[in-house]
Amino acid sequence: MATEEKPESANEKKGGLLSKLVLWLVVVVVSIGGGFATPIVVAKLTGPAAPGTAPPAAVKPNTVEDVEFIDFDEIVAVLGKSKFSRYLKLNLTVQVAKSQRSVVEKKIAQRTAVLRNRIISHIAEITEEDLAGQHGHNQLRRHIHTIFNEALFDDGIERIQDVLFREFQVQ
Repeated sequence: MATEEKPESANEKKGGLLSKLVLWLVVVVVSIGGGFATPIVVAKLTGPAAPGTAPPAAVKPNTVEDVEFIDFDEIVAVLGKSKFSRYLKLNLTVQVAKSQRSVVEKKIAQRTAVLRNRIISHIAEITEEDLAGQHGHNQLRRHIHTIFNEALFDDGIERIQDVLFREFQVQ
């Protein structure tokens, strides 16, 4: 009798494993289907737009507009985490749309001290190795670009198109 019970328990284990596998397969299929159906359901729930109204257009900068360049004061800052006193000397130029030049120049003149402070504070946190190569230069340039846009304009529109180095010296 003991030998007869073993084959039955083995069959029960196989049946239990098969039912678990089928259950998991159903869960996976339902999850994938739900992922695909969610955008359709959300679109139907929000309803169609009112007749005669166009969908809101995304705000895109005018890429055809002429650009102008505004020089920024020289910045000299001590690099952080260095055994010896190493300095970074920067001369920057910011690129703006021609139509925005006067607005940006006014804002830069009003906030020069804040801009210089934030740039110097950032430079104090980086090392000479962080500045090595094109990647290091571009990373610093992008961070300064972000500093300018955040410090000058709080509406989220990037009026500073780019920050360019006129001079970049580690001494």
